[in-house]
Amino acid sequence: MIYLDFAGKEVPANLKDEDTFRSKHTGAELKSIKVDIVAEDQEAHERLLKSIERAKKVGINSTDGKGTVLNRWKVKNTSYSYTTGVPGSKYYHSLELEEMEELKVSSLALGGLSLQPYSYEEKFDGDALIIKARVLLSEKQYAELKELMKGERYFPVIRHGISDEPREMRFGTMRWSKHEDDIKHELLLVEKSYDEAKERFSGLFEPEMSRMQHMIADHVEILEELFTTLINKGLLEVEEASDIRARAAQRIWERKKELYRVDDIDKFA
Repeated sequence: MIYLDFAGKEVPANLKDEDTFRSKHTGAELKSIKVDIVAEDQEAHERLLKSIERAKKVGINSTDGKGTVLNRWKVKNTSYSYTTGVPGSKYYHSLELEEMEELKVSSLALGGLSLQPYSYEEKFDGDALIIKARVLLSEKQYAELKELMKGERYFPVIRHGISDEPREMRFGTMRWSKHEDDIKHELLLVEKSYDEAKERFSGLFEPEMSRMQHMIADHVEILEELFTTLINKGLLEVEEASDIRARAAQRIWERKKELYRVDDIDKFA
């Protein structure tokens, strides 16, 4: 017998089955259980249904029946059946629960850059980790972050306090805002395995993707032909063309970064 805390009411439940599974987040061994709850009449049944729906969204605690919390659980599956008779119907609810972890990241190591998030959440898409965090950066840290963003597509990420295992990840689209003399920056990090899995479904974006690639290639070739013509006519030096490319690449990156500036990232969910 265990007790489940539905909004402050400790409801007895019969433990029917217990197993273990490995956490994707930390690698720790966690419990999964199946429990049964009996509702003695239709009114109690309807109250329990509402309580279970709330628990599906926020989780549920198990207790010792005296208010002491023992574990926190995620509601995976639910079902119920009922019997009719005298004086009335009884409802038998079955719940499958998985033990939840409290994930507390102490710092994020992005390559050689260490940051302390003030907001953090992570989830899995299949077996691929996706992180959404927010950090407060000094101008120096912001400059280091921008250099990392301009570097290699994938880099090692370590979630200190959760797992010391490095994962190859990349940046997603991220908002940022000024905060007095500092920068508040959103971090969206996507594991490499997510991209590798999605590549198998690249045909879903055809023919639009191929058309876009052809258009980009056309524009690049036109610009290169223009450079060549100007150089051949003596109107542009080879070194000047290289400088133009370098300056344009830097300005384009900074302009794209400015597109994601907002008044305050904390106003967004």
